[in-house]
Amino acid sequence: MDPLRLRKDRELIIKILYEIDSTSHPLETIINNTFKRIKLNVSRRTYISSTSKGIIANISSIDQTLSEYAISWPIEQISLIDRNILRLSIYELQNSDINTTSIVINDAVELAKNYGSDQSGKFINGVLGSYARKTLNKT
Repeated sequence: MDPLRLRKDRELIIKILYEIDSTSHPLETIINNTFKRIKLNVSRRTYISSTSKGIIANISSIDQTLSEYAISWPIEQISLIDRNILRLSIYELQNSDINTTSIVINDAVELAKNYGSDQSGKFINGVLGSYARKTLNKT
């Protein structure tokens, strides 16, 4: 998959997750509304939809993992955008091959710099780097 398209797809997933966290809208409605606004080919729609659904289906275990690696920050105190960038990244790291670890982390840091606070990039990098080193041995 084209790295630029993948980054754009991750951005859309973050927006979907953010909306789920900040509204009572059902996931399927959010995904459908996203696809009505933005025209995407079938493979991109499939990736965005399946990844979003996978994260929501595994959100408890993903949040538990985040709690283990963001020790000073209870999950509910992490900003919505940072929390959802971390959720996406942990999900991708758990479900991808060894060659994509640095790409996932780099994209997460860039998303954090674009959408988060001044400290978001460092925070995201620290949490994901620690996770990758301790559990995946992929960095």
